[in-house]
Amino acid sequence: MDALRSITVAQHLFGIENIAVVHHTYCGATSFTPRGLIDAFRTEQGVDISTLYDAHSIAIRDYQSSLEHDVRLIRKSPGTPRNAKIYGYLFDIDTETLTLIAEDLVGSSDL
Repeated sequence: MDALRSITVAQHLFGIENIAVVHHTYCGATSFTPRGLIDAFRTEQGVDISTLYDAHSIAIRDYQSSLEHDVRLIRKSPGTPRNAKIYGYLFDIDTETLTLIAEDLVGSSDL
């Protein structure tokens, strides 16, 4: 939600045209499942977060589907400029390379 708010504010202040989402290898979010995180949070904090977040976005099953999900989520947000181009990249920590994985160019929503 914070990222979506930042996109809306950046559009208003700076007239953004491009949005980039960057995930990285060795991400800690790949080491747990949504159910595992929800259960652990309930046990540790005494709070049920199962309805707080979309289960598909709380953990990273694989980088491609996660980036595609994030690009779609940004495109669907009413605060995203209609003409913004949205890119999803993976940064490989070992090779220090940035690879385009997903994109939505001016609302094509073909993902």
